[in-house]
Amino acid sequence: MEKKIRTPKILVVIPSRGGSKGVLRKNIRNLNGQPLISYAIRAILNSKNNLDVIVSTDDEEVANIAVDFGVNVPFLRPKEISGSNSTLILVSKHALEFFDDKGKHYDAILSLQPTSPFITSETIDKAIQLFIEKSCTSVITVSEISDGHPYTAKKITDEGGIVNFCDIPKGAITFPRQLREPAYSPNGAIYLRNRELISSYNGGGWQLGGSPKAIIMDKYESTDINTEFDLMYAEFLLKNASMYA
Repeated sequence: MEKKIRTPKILVVIPSRGGSKGVLRKNIRNLNGQPLISYAIRAILNSKNNLDVIVSTDDEEVANIAVDFGVNVPFLRPKEISGSNSTLILVSKHALEFFDDKGKHYDAILSLQPTSPFITSETIDKAIQLFIEKSCTSVITVSEISDGHPYTAKKITDEGGIVNFCDIPKGAITFPRQLREPAYSPNGAIYLRNRELISSYNGGGWQLGGSPKAIIMDKYESTDINTEFDLMYAEFLLKNASMYA
């Protein structure tokens, strides 16, 4: 008899504080006529999964925009976890505990970044499917490192010398680029963690657990808005979307 997989109850948290350093009021800046946060909201609302979705923010204007686009904002996030050094997992932990106090239990939290405007519903659904089918502790999105591969990265010494940033395995191919072993980096678009990882968090580390998995996103979908240049680049991509279809 085939073992039935229990579907975990997942809460989607879109973290969107009002302040930002690189781009002023970043999460609600205009991108091709729409506030930046609206793209992530549309992607998650078009998911084939039946998910509870909230925006976690400390800002009334952000909250009002989120509600206008159809997402619940059940609280304003406390200032102590709304600074530039506040970690995403602390935001997730706050949301988890908020609903626990109200008697609403979630098995996992999916953190969806509003600074990833090209994230698709299909990628979100793949992450959730992987999380359920593999019973893993976490799922994150990654993208291939095309610039600054670990095998080519360097450190500058105090004397101005150049040394390898990390040890290169014996026999590893460093050049040409096409023959190097692919390397991947978390792109921040999605962090899906089970409640045990979130509840036990006490600072430090990625908190991915003993069996993390990854979903690979291409360079276009991995576009992340952190600077004014990123915003202009995303605007260019949207206006030339047919080139990347």
